[in-house]
Parts: sequence; C-alpha cells; structure tokens
Amino acid sequence: MGSYTPNMIRPNSLQALLYGQIRSFTDGQLEWIEKANSSTGEIFAVLAVHGCRNGRLIMNHRRLIPFRPTFSFVVNDVPAYRVCVNDDTNGVEGTHGHRYIPATGGENPHSLSTNFLMIEDRSRPTNAELKAAFEEFANLVNVDLNDGYWVDP
Repeated sequence: MGSYTPNMIRPNSLQALLYGQIRSFTDGQLEWIEKANSSTGEIFAVLAVHGCRNGRLIMNHRRLIPFRPTFSFVVNDVPAYRVCVNDDTNGVEGTHGHRYIPATGGENPHSLSTNFLMIEDRSRPTNAELKAAFEEFANLVNVDLNDGYWVDP
C-alpha cells in the first residue's frame, strides 16, 4: 500500500475527477521509457477540475511478469487511482483498484465493481490487449483518449 503526501488532491476534486460529469482528456502520444525489467508508458492528461494539474495516465509493463501490468492516473504528483492486474494486495485477490485518500495520503485497495478487462494470468499479452486494457482504464478514471495516442511498447 502506498503512502503519499496528504491533501495533494482535495476530496471534492478527487470525486469530480473520477466520477464527475466533466471528463478529462489526453493530448499527444504515449511515450515509453525503457528500463532494465520494464517499460513505462505515459501520456499527458488535460484536467478540467479546479485545483488539479499535471495529470498523466501511466502504464507499467514488467517484462518478467507481463501478465501483471499496472495502470495509474497521477494528478498533482500522486496516484489518484490505479489498477493492478492479476495481483494480490492486503487481502484483495486478483485485479483490483487503489484510490488515493486525501486526508491521510494513503490508498484504499478494493475489488473493482466493474469487470476490468481480463489479461490471462501467466500469459504474455499482445500489444492489442495492452491497448484495450489501457483504454478501459482511461474510461474507468473518466479520461477521454485522443486519436492517435497509442504507440506500441
């Protein structure tokens, strides 16, 4: 479970970002940063909520466990929401979400109320499957993806 700076996103702003009627949107293309054991893709998100800046959608694709990608919606330098695919944490089994808690800077791990796109456990997902999962995550966090955003890792 992550520990981040408290109050980086106000509770009403977090609610508006994730569940409000005004959607955020991306601008540009996914940029990949290659590391020894992973690839991290990031794209800038334009946020339409007061007090929120520096939005990014991030996908981390680990080479040794490619069936466990993680997706994060980072706002004001903290993950407002993230999804861990095929991973267990603090009693939550399988694919689950983490929501930032402004008062403490902690996270609330929970089962997803939606059936997040399945990436078969122990498989190597195709780029098309990773793209579909990224698109599902963006929709889950209320972000519209611009045309031409996707670049294969």
